[in-house]
Amino acid sequence: MADTVQKAVSREDRLLMWADLYADELLRTCYLYLGDHHLAQDALQDTFLKAWRHMDLYEKKQVQNDKAWLCRIAMNVCRDQLRSPWRRRVDRRLTPEDLPPSMLSCPAQDRDLILDISRLPVKYRQPILLYHYHGMTVEETAAVLHIPAATAYKRLRKGRQLLKDRLTGRENNA
Repeated sequence: MADTVQKAVSREDRLLMWADLYADELLRTCYLYLGDHHLAQDALQDTFLKAWRHMDLYEKKQVQNDKAWLCRIAMNVCRDQLRSPWRRRVDRRLTPEDLPPSMLSCPAQDRDLILDISRLPVKYRQPILLYHYHGMTVEETAAVLHIPAATAYKRLRKGRQLLKDRLTGRENNA
């Protein structure tokens, strides 16, 4: 009995530690993925709930990178939300007015970049978020996305090119 109580306490402590360390980054990732602050908050809660439910699998596999494991869960939760029938019927494109207050205080150029990233197709948005925002290597990004490293690199390169085209197109129109 004491063994299960100790295990529950350590699981709870681990989850609280993860929430302290990664909640802000994961919330921002979910926001960029979903384009809605409230949906991102829901996705963050679902992420930690799924992490709690799958803690035995985490311990069994002896996961080396907590952040990568949580990012993968968060992206799966966001992907599931995007696939929901309700989501398909609602136009949720981001506008500058939709950004949370913390992002409104940043320079307009940064806001535009955030909006452009959120408009990328998911397969290019994911590697950009993991590599540039979470600071993962190409290999870690590939592991999180369950794709070969070469594919992750190609998607990262293509996503950067799409962003560059959008940004240079905007500069030419200005």
